[in-house]
Amino acid sequence: MTALPEDRRYSPDDAWARREGPLVRVGVTPSLAAALRGVRAVSLPVVGARVQAGAPLCTIEDDKATLDVYAPCDGRVSGVNAALVADPGLLRRDPLEAGWLCLLEAAGDFVLLEAAAYARRRAH
Repeated sequence: MTALPEDRRYSPDDAWARREGPLVRVGVTPSLAAALRGVRAVSLPVVGARVQAGAPLCTIEDDKATLDVYAPCDGRVSGVNAALVADPGLLRRDPLEAGWLCLLEAAGDFVLLEAAAYARRRAH
């Protein structure tokens, strides 16, 4: 597994979240990105939409299935990565940077795994 950045937290369902001031940037882990074959489309949330932790945030459609990505926290969508609509393969090529999904205005804290704990969990 690729070394994971320590500046973000990871969910058991292979999403990451990085706090950036009052915002939380959300994406998928390299593990999930590698499992995707041909990413056909990414359906991003609507800016302004309210989300709840654990609820579907967006969907990724690849050659074999459609996958939900879940919100890491309660909040409101404040931005989306429009580049993914034009080039969904960006998600697979650069999941930790250019392939991010959306920005949330977090309503409270969120509890996710640190990089080392996520890596240990993936190893089992």
